[in-house]
Amino acid sequence: MTVEVARRHGLELRIEEVDETGWDFRVRHGADSQGRWWVLREPRRPEVSSRIPIEARVLELLRPRLDVELPRWEVCAPDLVAYRRLGGAPLADEDPVTLPYRWTGTAPDDYFGALGATIAELHRVPIDAAAATG
Repeated sequence: MTVEVARRHGLELRIEEVDETGWDFRVRHGADSQGRWWVLREPRRPEVSSRIPIEARVLELLRPRLDVELPRWEVCAPDLVAYRRLGGAPLADEDPVTLPYRWTGTAPDDYFGALGATIAELHRVPIDAAAATG
């Protein structure tokens, strides 16, 4: 499944982690031959594929406006989105069975201040620029 799809897009990866919590995408984490980690997102349903270009445009709109690391999609196709894994570790996830959001770590002291600053940056994005992404 995802390994074969990635191979068709020129990525040779060894899948190490599986994340089935996403509603729209199957997510796999794998390493390439140089040990670089990748995130592979494969749409679960055909209609999800139509939203991939919109999400790509939103990321490009936000990249120069937010003071946070955003993924740089190296594969952006209807059957796969692939990018190198971002730094750090997730602070929370969603239980795929019971669906509650659960904290998996302890927030750094500056977490809520940084989160508030990022939300403020999002609110400064011009509405017409956001609407133009689709």
